[in-house]
Amino acid sequence: KLKGDKKRPVVFVFPSIADELPPILERLMASKLNKLGYHAVIAKLVEDIADTKRSVEKIDDFFIRSTIAFKQVLDQIEKDLQVNTKKVFAMGTSLGGIRTVMAIATEQRIKKAVVYVAVANLPEILATSRVNIIEDYKKAKMKELEISSTDEFKELLKSKIKIDPLDYAKLIKTEDIQMYLTS
Repeated sequence: KLKGDKKRPVVFVFPSIADELPPILERLMASKLNKLGYHAVIAKLVEDIADTKRSVEKIDDFFIRSTIAFKQVLDQIEKDLQVNTKKVFAMGTSLGGIRTVMAIATEQRIKKAVVYVAVANLPEILATSRVNIIEDYKKAKMKELEISSTDEFKELLKSKIKIDPLDYAKLIKTEDIQMYLTS
């Protein structure tokens, strides 16, 4: 438990794409953080990354809106007298890891972050992922756009998606982030 200061640090927990209702892994993390004396905020998405109504040209907008929404929540939390705004942290897994990288790269109020299995090369991920909701999105978009091969879909995504987590990662000081990757 944290001692002394009545204001507690806050940790933003960015959920993975396997976003159950409620997000079980993230709730366990938040619960543990609360027991350790931190405020924990599960930064759920306000929209679905695999929304088939969104054109491939608007995938970048999804990530931009997600980052803006996070900043708006942080602005509101700063007004809470129980929060130590000099101690703001973030963590995330998979899609949550991508969002964590984008958040710490664009928000100086985040002091440190932990990322589990974040990925780069979004066109590759969206074209080849075996995660069910991404596969469903790919199939729907390929049918809508009359694309017959995954390679053709990947090339289309490469031409449309300009945001990549790796570009944001380059903006982060290595001492401010800890990454865990799997193979």
